[in-house]
Amino acid sequence: KPLGETMVAQGYVTEADIDDVVANQVQEDLFALFTWAQGTFEFYKGSITDAHLLDQLDKAPRFDVNGVLLEVARRSDEWQRIIVTVRSLDEVFVVRDASAILKPNDSTAVVMESCKKLHTLRELADVTLLGLFECSRTVRELLECGALRRVTFEEGLDAAEQQLGAGEPKRAAMTIKAILERGEHRLRAVSEK
Repeated sequence: KPLGETMVAQGYVTEADIDDVVANQVQEDLFALFTWAQGTFEFYKGSITDAHLLDQLDKAPRFDVNGVLLEVARRSDEWQRIIVTVRSLDEVFVVRDASAILKPNDSTAVVMESCKKLHTLRELADVTLLGLFECSRTVRELLECGALRRVTFEEGLDAAEQQLGAGEPKRAAMTIKAILERGEHRLRAVSEK
């Protein structure tokens, strides 16, 4: 039995609460598709005859296509500004100066608290439950005001070791790639000569 149904049955949440969470998750995943630089998809033309699939589609959230496309366009512009600042979704950020936050809010509070541990931006989105876009936007704001900083080369390696220890070798590799792309290790090697 799905977790949402169990939570509703036990009175922890309402069905409307579950519907809102699922719709938000589907919407975030849909918007994330538009951030891909490459990918493939398959489209099948025709009527759906599988009863199970029809039932699943009937339960799926409905979206206004025009509204989704407008939001995709808005987010696309903002994603460009976010990526210029954060550089990579696999970067790791830590607290530099919490007093530098100009406009504290729930998002900044949860990101700052989560940055007390070593998390990539992708992991922060999962840990904070903000979604990748909102979390990335918040991290950008916190970097710009000086509340957060990128980890040092050594701190990045520590984060990758933690990811390996947690059984996530792909994330560890992406974290190492992100810190290597900065080139700091090469600059340090040159300056030490």
